[in-house]
Amino acid sequence: MLIKQSDYHRIYKVINSLLVNENADPATAAMYFSTFGAFILKQHYKLDATPKGGLAAYNLDGTLILFADHRE
Repeated sequence: MLIKQSDYHRIYKVINSLLVNENADPATAAMYFSTFGAFILKQHYKLDATPKGGLAAYNLDGTLILFADHRE
């Protein structure tokens, strides 16, 4: 089951407004979006949603810095 785009935007706006209300920077809060989004999808839409992390990669004048979390 896919959710409608309007529902996706509503979920985004709810999470974003919670972060802004708590003086958090939404641009650096990807895990909060993942966690709260999964919670909303499970509770409201009855979808089997799981929060996921990712990879951050930076190139600083030829020096590569990678941050990742791998789970199976």
